Amino acid sequence: MAASPLYHGRSVYRPVMATPRFARRATVPVVLVAAACSVAACGLDNRASSGAPPTVVCGQTIAGGAAGSVVTDATQQGAVTVSELTVAGVVLRVSSSCTTGATVHITPANAMRVDAEAHARDGGLAALVLVPRAKTADVQISRPDGTATTVHIRLTN
Repeated sequence: MAASPLYHGRSVYRPVMATPRFARRATVPVVLVAAACSVAACGLDNRASSGAPPTVVCGQTIAGGAAGSVVTDATQQGAVTVSELTVAGVVLRVSSSCTTGATVHITPANAMRVDAEAHARDGGLAALVLVPRAKTADVQISRPDGTATTVHIRLTN
């Protein structure tokens, strides 16, 4: 079946067949639009997305945010110093196992507020997020195996 011309007022619209030269010129804008659309996430529904995945410890989400969270490893015996604050606060991993957790004591007690916790199967802490109320605090971490860690929080920002 032949396509009939479309009438627009007095003039008649007749489709023009693309020549190979015109087809090549049309390809560049299509490629650019497709690339820009994929970068801008065209076609997604209006759900918010983040640049980084949430922080999950032992199957429990303790922090999220576009910038991501820096997790301080406080699972080794000794002392650790934290001087920078991330978007979520101070995120500490206090147990290397999801089976046995740790006990945490903050000095002074009102220097930090516990914002989120991830627990091990025994009920002890595996990780926690602290939101500072002061620029300095010490966090004593004790584990059932007898190891201990001290986290010195000395925020500069």
